[in-house]
Amino acid sequence: MDTCTMKIEVTAFRNDNDNGLESISASIGVPIESNREVIRKMVDNQELTVHAVEALYNLVGRIRPDWLDDKDTRLKIETYVNGYKWLSCSGHVTMKPEGFIFDPLRAN
Repeated sequence: MDTCTMKIEVTAFRNDNDNGLESISASIGVPIESNREVIRKMVDNQELTVHAVEALYNLVGRIRPDWLDDKDTRLKIETYVNGYKWLSCSGHVTMKPEGFIFDPLRAN
């Protein structure tokens, strides 16, 4: 069985106090079977995207805890297969100290 690597990269964007744009990114990578049908199923697997958002949330909690303020944060979600962009979409995440709410369907 041939394998390839699927990577989901999530970037959060916010305006800073000077109205400039700040961002922070996190990604997860998983080996998957190098089969077009398997790749499609894995790319459509929202659970993996939620894991990437969770990695971003954990990073924000350590690096930018002031972002855990219950405000919407814009997201860019990109999925790569063997380094090639397969899918790009937008979403929002609301982060608070006790957890996050992820909405991949709202447009920026």
